[in-house]
Amino acid sequence: MIPKGLFSQISMIVLAVAIAFTYVKPTFDEIGKIQDDIAKYQTELSGVVYVNSQLAKHVASMDGVSIDDKRRLLTYLPNEIDEIAVARDLKNITDLSGAQYMNVESNGLAENIEKDPDPMNPRPQAVSFDLSAEGSYEEIKNLFKLMEQNDYPLEVQGVSIDRQGVDFLGVNISIFSYAYLEDYFGTI
Repeated sequence: MIPKGLFSQISMIVLAVAIAFTYVKPTFDEIGKIQDDIAKYQTELSGVVYVNSQLAKHVASMDGVSIDDKRRLLTYLPNEIDEIAVARDLKNITDLSGAQYMNVESNGLAENIEKDPDPMNPRPQAVSFDLSAEGSYEEIKNLFKLMEQNDYPLEVQGVSIDRQGVDFLGVNISIFSYAYLEDYFGTI
């Protein structure tokens, strides 16, 4: 038997509205939250896929570096500085320039170089050297030219030049040589 009175119909409408507010609306709200989470997840997933593809591209470019190029890079910017070899090279460069070698002294790690502030982006370490030589203007000029053409970086940090005679100059040069302390290419 179906009630046909006005009171019964109003009661059914109120009951339907109550069911809608207590069950249907919270269910729709929860479904909406789940859909928002799914959309956010898909956005984040596409970002991760992009980053992974960029990383794969960079890894492929690193793997594409030839062994000869890796050796050249390690010669130009080695993993460590052999202070005796650098001192010997500075003496040989001085001798090749025609200037008279006086002295070379290693001062160890340079203090004014910024320490690695960011471990994800390490900076090269520098060892400081002081070179003393004497020679003519042309010989001193040739000394700087030969240092510039070296296989690894010799960065001139300071120079003092004194006149030693009519055509003779004394020069004291502060030099930095650099090395990365990280092994980026593994064993070659």
